[in-house]
Amino acid sequence: MAKATLVTDDKQLGADILDALDRAGLGIDVALWAYLSDYEERRYVLSGKGLDRLGLYGNYKELYLALDRQTFPVHLLPAFHIFAMSDPFIKALRKGYARITEQTGITIGPHLFGNQFVEDGYIYRVR
Repeated sequence: MAKATLVTDDKQLGADILDALDRAGLGIDVALWAYLSDYEERRYVLSGKGLDRLGLYGNYKELYLALDRQTFPVHLLPAFHIFAMSDPFIKALRKGYARITEQTGITIGPHLFGNQFVEDGYIYRVR
């Protein structure tokens, strides 16, 4: 299956999602689109200390509740993948990109970050 190209509308959607999550106060430290080799579609990848405290299932629940409270249109929501801040993938991303001042718009891949191979990606935030 050929992977879909990330288009301008998708990039804006990602920015809008991150903005809504910031307004909700979820404490997102990592946000990016990523085509991970384990999946056949692009995922919106998130990680943050605010999500870690909620546990494996609580973080997804809080994510969707936060977007709902921000009146984010549910039909626009992509597939999400939430990683713990301690995950080797997130650690590798943070090591490589956290010191870059202007991160929005950085494209990445193909590259192995920790335990995840990213075929391609688009970074919004890594801190």
